[in-house]
Amino acid sequence: MKRYTLRVEWRPFQTAFITEVDLQDSGVGKMIAVLLVADLFFALDLVLNFTTGFRDSMQVLHRDGRSIAMNYFRSWFFIDFFATIPSLVIHVVIVSMDKSAYPRPLWWLSLSPLVRLPRLRHALLMLRKLEAHLKSSLYSSIFALVELFMLPVVFSHLSACALWALGRSNLDHDATVGSWIKLGLDISDDPGALQAVPVGERYMTAMYFAVTVMSTVGLGDISMNLSNERALLCVIMATTSLVVGVAVNGVATIVSKLNERTAVTNEQLAKVSRFLKIYSVPGDLQRRVHAYLVQFFENQ
Repeated sequence: MKRYTLRVEWRPFQTAFITEVDLQDSGVGKMIAVLLVADLFFALDLVLNFTTGFRDSMQVLHRDGRSIAMNYFRSWFFIDFFATIPSLVIHVVIVSMDKSAYPRPLWWLSLSPLVRLPRLRHALLMLRKLEAHLKSSLYSSIFALVELFMLPVVFSHLSACALWALGRSNLDHDATVGSWIKLGLDISDDPGALQAVPVGERYMTAMYFAVTVMSTVGLGDISMNLSNERALLCVIMATTSLVVGVAVNGVATIVSKLNERTAVTNEQLAKVSRFLKIYSVPGDLQRRVHAYLVQFFENQ
């Protein structure tokens, strides 16, 4: 799941922020190396899928190589292949060849892992099964809260990438236009001014703008002057209301359930304490019973 998340978050960032010149940067080179390692894991997974048994619709386990291969070819093989091999090849080329001679058209091959997006549904189902097997309601609630926290974070990241990609496209066509990027970075009309800004500063500026829009702080120090940028911002703001609404409602529901469960647990513990005191149970045994019940309720 982590490898899927890394790729889903990196690809928009790569498309929006990374240029041929940025490949000379050591930090970007390290990220490419990390992605190459991830590609190698997926290539290994591609091979291992030919040796992994499966259950058919009748829940019969198949282990023979021919049946496994035929089942994999009929299901996810071609998606896995086209999502793994082009990206692996292009990252090997980037790491091994002269970055200055790197052909920009090949850059789009590194987006091939996005073909695997339909498999995210399977990963999410596995995540739901893991959550269902958590014995403690507290751990389950924490797990759900982390998911809800990541929802606006990931959406802000994607919004930042979209805003930057459009702004950079506008400046590439005409460096004198009043794009929001020039307001955010306070750069001149020189065509090379944007490239001179470090990748990290570019991303933080876009992320700052995306978060201020999502948090409804407004368009204070950064605003949109171009019609296509305003159109994109309208779409982002409309979607933001839905994302924030889902996150806030989810957090409120989880906290409400936790408070309700805590109140019920405290009431039951109070009844047990009164029972033990009425029958003059020794204090040490009372404390042990109380500690046991607390642990029991936490693990429910």
